[in-house]
Amino acid sequence: ISQVYKKALENKKIVFTTSEPIMINEGPFSFEIRHAPSLANKPLFTPPKKNAPPFDPFSPPEKDLIVEELHDYYVLLNKFPLVPEHALLVTKQFVSQNTPLIEPDLGNAMSVLKSLNSSTERWFCFYNCGANSGASQPHKHMQFLPIPDDFQTYFDHICHAYKTDSDGTWDHTRKPLSHPEIPYAHFLVPLSGTEDESELAMKFSQLLARVLTILRRAEAPISFNFAMTTEWMAMVPRTQEVYSDGDVSMSINTTGFMGFLLARTQQEVDYIKAVGPLSILKALAPAKVDEKEGEYDY
Repeated sequence: ISQVYKKALENKKIVFTTSEPIMINEGPFSFEIRHAPSLANKPLFTPPKKNAPPFDPFSPPEKDLIVEELHDYYVLLNKFPLVPEHALLVTKQFVSQNTPLIEPDLGNAMSVLKSLNSSTERWFCFYNCGANSGASQPHKHMQFLPIPDDFQTYFDHICHAYKTDSDGTWDHTRKPLSHPEIPYAHFLVPLSGTEDESELAMKFSQLLARVLTILRRAEAPISFNFAMTTEWMAMVPRTQEVYSDGDVSMSINTTGFMGFLLARTQQEVDYIKAVGPLSILKALAPAKVDEKEGEYDY
């Protein structure tokens, strides 16, 4: 990925947006605000041109952005990254972004993750599914970004606490885990790192069952944010894509729920600091439920 990225950047096939990372804390949790003032005049949504066929940047992908072909997928570089080497795993044939991940999606995503983690960096995979998830393209694509050094997400807190308090194995009869100090619905299943694609799909289905139950209760369409490292996978149900308050309007996808928030203006930076990231995220997801309830899951 590094070699293809460097060459594409030199040949101006990638449009890199400079940004400033700003670290803040809320309670025991770390968050990174990425301030990108050059995006201030870019609209959150670009309406399609009248009578124009829908544009699919992945069919076919730009040759200069292709890292490799992986079975029925391309590994690509993001053409407009905020973070260097932002990568994608894209289906070769069109598949809707509104569909859940299946065995080959998860197996190939984990292969890419393990390859990326062989460097000195730790990476995560994420997937935005559904109208309220913050997805930018209708063609199915998973994404990969590095996690900053020494950065611990609240999902890491959940996983580490579980592995400290147990032998590290996961019983499929257990309900997914949540953090008591996070105010919105979120679910995590630990990974051993040795799962095959069918085992990954089984754990994904555990998360999806909880999310579908929560969304059914909220009478909301199916939308969720999914994130995965080699240690865990997690999912957050979504009921709203855009956070709005007066002049502040932010479209948030999985990266926001991982603790990485994009601010296009200094006003947005100041707002996030003043209000707190958790209050913003809480407005975009259903409220946490009592896990003691014996409610049927899908």
